[in-house]
Amino acid sequence: MAEPFFSTGKGPVLAAGLKWFPLKGSSRREKARFKRDLAKRLGFDLEVGLKELDQVGFARATDGYKAGMVSMAAVVRDAVIRETQSATFQCAFCLEGDTWGYLAVRQGLIVPSTAAFRNDFLGPEAEVKAQFEAARGAGWDVEVAPDAWQLAGTLAIETDVLIPRQKEGRIKAARGHVLGRILTSADVAKRILLVALMGVLAGGTYLYWQHQEAKKAEEARQQAALAAQKKVDMKPWKKIPTATAFVQTCQQTFNRLPDLFVDGWTFHSALCSGNKLSIVWNRDVNGLPEQMTKAQPKATVAPNGNKAELVLPLAMETGSDDPVGLLSERRSVMVNAALKGHIPLTFKDKGTVEKKGAKPKGAGVPIKSANFTIKDMDVLPFKAIDALDGPGFRINHMLIKMKDGLFTWSLEGTQYGH
Repeated sequence: MAEPFFSTGKGPVLAAGLKWFPLKGSSRREKARFKRDLAKRLGFDLEVGLKELDQVGFARATDGYKAGMVSMAAVVRDAVIRETQSATFQCAFCLEGDTWGYLAVRQGLIVPSTAAFRNDFLGPEAEVKAQFEAARGAGWDVEVAPDAWQLAGTLAIETDVLIPRQKEGRIKAARGHVLGRILTSADVAKRILLVALMGVLAGGTYLYWQHQEAKKAEEARQQAALAAQKKVDMKPWKKIPTATAFVQTCQQTFNRLPDLFVDGWTFHSALCSGNKLSIVWNRDVNGLPEQMTKAQPKATVAPNGNKAELVLPLAMETGSDDPVGLLSERRSVMVNAALKGHIPLTFKDKGTVEKKGAKPKGAGVPIKSANFTIKDMDVLPFKAIDALDGPGFRINHMLIKMKDGLFTWSLEGTQYGH
């Protein structure tokens, strides 16, 4: 059996033969705990993860794998999806001389190896070709193989496209393709201790936090007294779910959808707006409407058969009575937080907009709002919400799309204030 490693002599080593597992759990914490427990039980100490699909590939240092190696399966998977717009395929390719690679992916997930089916491996041409031919006709949307094999119905993709390289020959890989060390429970405990020590050292920060909390409490008291006096509902954000509740409900509903990747169809987008989630697919050249209606019976296929949409209800919570402050201050805080966290925040309005009808007689304190967008994030939006959230901060729309084989998230929202 060939070694599962390939090196160009420059840069990171390409590694095959990882053990692929789905992650279980309804939250990031549960998935992380499941991953640590599984790795400990099976003796793995290295990992690479497909975070958007909740799949992880494990390896052992005792088998020759090292942190910093690049997963062949992760790189080739993303390349084929990017080139063919298909997430169900088998692929065979030549790396160099008689060193060949094989990978099979179904609905975006790397197929785990079994006793009857070997996947994510390097070997001589004869061995790879035998595996490829044995798996033909197994429901693949695309079969990638070299023209020299002269196999009908296959598509040829150059190795330099499947595994991009820089000018000097180094393998070009994204951060999510690289093997890293698995954090153990002891590592997590050390990080918690470090955070606690930093908190003790940052006593000044704690005093500032106390001051801010006292200031917020006073603002809330004043807002409550003003509202009771006027007996007028001047707070449109009360009827809108909090930003955290909106994003969590949208993402959880999207995650629970079975068969997102439908044979013959390409996922286009998922939009959360109001109390519904709308998911759209586009038909591939050889796709059939029957493939969509079989996988998603509740989806509606357009009359021309080229588009399908599935609408799901969202059980959103009602908003909260946030004690909003000056809108100009909130905008400044949000901009600074976005710059520090590298969040692509953009305000649509040059200034602030006074809400019509929100200033009753004698009120004297108008309600203002500023609309903003956060576009094309390549990580789940919870980081942006944690950094920007505050009184009167609301999300109105959340759009999920796929770009270069990876999910992206875009948000549109409104910040309210005085």
